[in-house]
Amino acid sequence: MTRALATILTTLLAASLVAAAQVEVLHPNAGYFAANELEVLLPAINRLTSLLSASDYASGRWYPDQWTSVDFAAYSQGILAAEGFASTLVAADGWPDGRHVWLLVEVPLAGKIVWVPVEALPEPGHAQRRLGRVPLWTDGAGVLWYEDAYGRYDDVLDLSENVPPLPVIGATPLRGSVGHETTFFGLHSRDSDGEIVLWFWDFGDGAEASGAIADHTFSAERVYTVTLTVYDNRGAHSSVVFSYPVALPRAPTSPGGGCGCGG
Repeated sequence: MTRALATILTTLLAASLVAAAQVEVLHPNAGYFAANELEVLLPAINRLTSLLSASDYASGRWYPDQWTSVDFAAYSQGILAAEGFASTLVAADGWPDGRHVWLLVEVPLAGKIVWVPVEALPEPGHAQRRLGRVPLWTDGAGVLWYEDAYGRYDDVLDLSENVPPLPVIGATPLRGSVGHETTFFGLHSRDSDGEIVLWFWDFGDGAEASGAIADHTFSAERVYTVTLTVYDNRGAHSSVVFSYPVALPRAPTSPGGGCGCGG
């Protein structure tokens, strides 16, 4: 089982992560982790890898035209935090791209903390299509490991506190009709210290959509609870609900207001 696990960044040399602190690089296949620890660690890494690979949370921003490496890492850090992964943003000089930024994601075990490195940059020349990746390598014999450089960094980046975004829903028409399309707007949502990156819609009938503007057609008469969730550029999110009444279409009336049933 340990061969399926990468080299883990663990055991801080200081009480907390501070500038110039270093993390020891250990090799699990040398028997460092006990079986009960692997039962916690492996699922956590698998869940982390799955979350990083999901395209739903991709910001769609370009590097470096729109966002810097710090922007991408801070965004991924916020998304991971919402999913229960605490992390620290670190940086070091001397990488091929100059000053490099990455995340150390915390996996708590009994009596110790394991730090898993995460790269948060998209592919060069492409918009971000996933949150990031765990930078695993192979030695050709099936043993996976991390580059030792991920255990050495110059700075811990302490970003300012992030204010969550404020979602706002608009709709036209204001009252829906069964079988007729309604357009929902999230354009008036705002973020006081950044920008809105993602909009997710739940129409209350099992259907979902994404984007600042979303069209939807309801198939039954009732009041629907429409939910809009927005994410900002630091990965924080907020939701708002909107009660949207949908009625049956009105039956056409005959000219002159009569019943049209004849004499």
